[in-house]
Amino acid sequence: MSRKWLGLILTGIVIAGVMFFECSKKGTNNGPQPSPTWTTYNTTNSGLADNLVWSLAIDALGKKWFGTGRGGVSKFDGTNWTTYNTSNSGLADNDVRAIAIDVLGNKWFGTYNGVSKFDGTNWTRYNTSNSGLVFNCVLAIAID
Repeated sequence: MSRKWLGLILTGIVIAGVMFFECSKKGTNNGPQPSPTWTTYNTTNSGLADNLVWSLAIDALGKKWFGTGRGGVSKFDGTNWTTYNTSNSGLADNDVRAIAIDVLGNKWFGTYNGVSKFDGTNWTRYNTSNSGLVFNCVLAIAID
């Protein structure tokens, strides 16, 4: 069984957030496909920091990391939510547009104010004033 996680944005008065869907059984060639089960997380029913979700990644331990438009990063381990933002961590900005996870498990967050790396304990910020970054607005990160 694999879940499909979707980041959603707030439109009009509709509260969005994060959704996932899964099918618990596979259909057969002769029978109908089962209907997926949909689950929605938002600021009303969970610890998600903001309903505007720009980015998401899943680490090797299965923890979900959600980059939000105004609330920083929310981490979900399947039970508990943790929020990292500019007030309680070394996150460069609360508008997190990109997330990547490297082979060492470091989380990389692209923001409107540079890049932040989180190793699980320590935060490192990279921006135009302390690195070779030529522009602080980072909208995508890929690790090869």
